[in-house]
Formats: sequence, C-alpha cells, structure tokens
Amino acid sequence: MNIEHRQQQIVRVLDWKGVPILLLVLIGLIIAATGWRTLRNYSQPGEFNWTHRGHSDFHNGTYYPSIAFRNGDNPYAKKVVDQYPLAAPSRPCPPITYIVHQPFTWFNLSTADVLFFVYNVLLILVLAWISVFWIAPDASLKFWLAAALMAFVSRPGHISLFTGYYTVELVVATLVALKYAESRPWVSAIGMLIASSKPTYILPLILLMLARKNFKAAVKGIGLCTLAGVLGLAWLTIDSSWGEVIQGIRSGQEAFHEDVTEYPINSWTRVDIVAMVAKFANWIPGDEVYLLGMLVLIAIPCYLIWTLPQPSNQSVLGCTSTWILLLSMLVTIYHHSYDCLLIFGPWVGVVFFPGKVAPELRDWQKNTLAFLWSIPLFNYVSTKSVLSMMGLTQANIAWQGIAASNSVALCVSLSLLMIWVKTQTSKSKFRLDRADPS
Repeated sequence: MNIEHRQQQIVRVLDWKGVPILLLVLIGLIIAATGWRTLRNYSQPGEFNWTHRGHSDFHNGTYYPSIAFRNGDNPYAKKVVDQYPLAAPSRPCPPITYIVHQPFTWFNLSTADVLFFVYNVLLILVLAWISVFWIAPDASLKFWLAAALMAFVSRPGHISLFTGYYTVELVVATLVALKYAESRPWVSAIGMLIASSKPTYILPLILLMLARKNFKAAVKGIGLCTLAGVLGLAWLTIDSSWGEVIQGIRSGQEAFHEDVTEYPINSWTRVDIVAMVAKFANWIPGDEVYLLGMLVLIAIPCYLIWTLPQPSNQSVLGCTSTWILLLSMLVTIYHHSYDCLLIFGPWVGVVFFPGKVAPELRDWQKNTLAFLWSIPLFNYVSTKSVLSMMGLTQANIAWQGIAASNSVALCVSLSLLMIWVKTQTSKSKFRLDRADPS
C-alpha cells in the first residue's frame, strides 16, 4: 500500500469528531477489564501458580523485596523466603530496583497494589505520548489516544499491567536515555540508572550508546549505576558482611536457575536469539553463554550504528539507527515478550506516521517492518492460555514454533533492517564518490 494513501486512510478514520470520546471509552474499558482480570486472578503473597498471576511480579519482584531491602535483609538470598511472603528469592537485579520502588513500601499491600496499577497505567500513557509526539510534534490528540489504545491492547502492555511488572518504567527510561544523550547528558544518565534495574537492559544499552558516540551520557550513566550499586550493597552489609551478601546473591541465582519454567524449551515468552536457538536444540544455556552471546551478537549492530548519522532529539524514534538499537537490545540477550514494548514507538512511527520516519526506506520496507513488529506486539496466540486451549504441549513442534514466532519476527526484522540500511548507506557513498571531481 502506498504510504501517502495509508496516511490519508488513518487521518480519515480519526477525522470524525466523536473519535476522542470513543477512544477514551475503549481505553477505560480495557483498563477496567485488565483490573478485573488482575483481581479475579490475584496472586496471594508467598505462593505462585500460573492460574493466579495477578500482580505476581509486583509482589515477588518489587514490593516484598523492596521491604526486605529497606530492612537491611538480603532480597537475593534463599533465606529471604523464610522471612517474607515470597515465592522465590529476588532475581539478581541491581539495588536501584528496590531504591526506586521504596515509596510503594510505605503502604499496605492492598493499597500498594492499586497504586502500582495506576502507576503502570500512567506510564503506558506516557509511552504512548512519547511514541507519537517525539515522531510527529504536530500530531493531534486523536493520534495520541489511538496510540494509547494500541499500547493497552498490546500483549506486552496488557501483561505488564496484569502481572505488575515494571517493564514500562524500563522502556520509558531507556527512551529518555536515548533522546537526551547529547543535549542533556545528566538526564540521559538518570534514564540509564533507572533502566539498570534490569541488567539485560543496561548492559546492551551501554554498548549501543557507546556505538552511537554518546560518550558523555554513557560515562555519567555508568558512574551513577556503579555508585548506586555499591551504596545499595553497602546498605545490606550494615548487619552482615560483603562475603555474606555476595553468597546470598549466588544462592538466589542458583534458585533462579532451578526454575524449569525459565528454560528456553519450556518458555513461551522468550524472544532473544539464544533462547530461540536453545529452544529448538533442547539446550539449557548458562549465564556465561548469554553474556558471551550478547557480546558476539551485538557486535554487528554496534558497528553499523557507529557508521550511521546520529539522530536529532526530535527524530530519535523515527530513525533507523534507533530502531536497530532497540531491536538489538531485545534479541541479543535474555528478554521476555513484555520487553517488546521497546519497539512500540518505532511501530507507531511506521504505522501512524510512515511519511515522517526513515526516509531512506521504501514504502514496502516500512510495511514489512510494520507487519513483523505487529507479531510480538499483538501475538496472543503464543500465550500459555491459548496454547493450552489448542491442546498443545512443549513436546509438540507446533507449540515450539508458535512460542518462537515472536523471536523469529524480531530477528528477521533486525536482519532485514540492517541489510537495507547498509545497502542504502553504500549506495549513498557510491553516489558521493562518483560526484567527487578528484
């Protein structure tokens, strides 16, 4: 479909005066439905099962670990499950995770649940605003409402609200780090600090920002992350020792590795390349494999980003170098389907504003990316409930294929995008060389 024709169709659909009210009603209904589902399938503290996952991530990954941290107890150690109503020790997230979420620990669990749900709703609205107005500053409110609706409808948006994971917080922080890397390095560094709540965000982000030549922001961000990590761990040593804290972290990591649902062969939510390969090879990679795999896989995107022009603050979400960066973050190291919100902004660009993004790409290339990115963003077929309804199990090749579909779509889109951009760059250089009279 011609880009101009698609833009005209979108504008025509959103041109009706009643659209804002309709979109607001739909957004409200979706939020209410998600809230009802969360309450109906509420996860009781201290236990975990797949039929009652409502706010399970908030309880086990944020609220109680943050309380343990505040009390000086090691949230990473196995023994924390005997002290607090936790289903498992905290995953090895940096202490900034528990520092940032301390305000929620001031309230009882019921109140904190409501506040965190509202917090996530607001963050999704912020993400929709970023996705629209960072690409098209002159866009109307209708586009923002349409983007917000799609964000709430998306699988990663819905699951983040339902389980209470802080994915949207990480995504917004990452985008802030990228947008202000050159103009406001300290703002970018703060974004990096918040994004460091999950190591699989901050590690590739640092490498890719260095590849973008965002040296000031990267150095400041690394400094803030290191300082917060050292101070946070030092807090845990007040009534303990460094050796005990480190040993506790190791024991928690062992407990994480013992969780069979995290094995790629059993996971229907993993989207990284290593997990995709491991799924079909019936292989259980270790931490060193994920880290080494990231370093190897991210090398080509880093090199390509290094050679590309850097985006302006206004066009940061509408340029191919940022798309390559965000896709590389997703597929080069351990990530789940909810992390696909990282590409929601680029998806909004190619779907709502195709004429304002990536002028070096052709219409059919943008349409291809829109299709491929729609798979991980709106693929409800690969959820546990639908796979079970279809009567499929992990032993079935169809189950594995459907579970890997999100990863395949992301990997294909990254590969195609890098090829297209590299080809276009080479053609441009060739034209410049031919025009050089020397």
